[in-house]
Amino acid sequence: MESEKMYVRMHDLKDFGIHNEEVTASVGADGKMNEFSAIMGLCNRRHLGNAINAREQAFKRYVEE
Repeated sequence: MESEKMYVRMHDLKDFGIHNEEVTASVGADGKMNEFSAIMGLCNRRHLGNAINAREQAFKRYVEE
């Protein structure tokens, strides 16, 4: 059931929260990007794990201090 809720939420975001001509369920998003931004995002995916780890370490240090 959780995956169905996720699907509905992603569909709402994609369609700006609009279900039909009379129903708008939530605020959506305009997730369009140009080709260069898309390529840069794909190229930087391999660094995502390192970025997450760095943020986790900074968070832990912040909490400790």
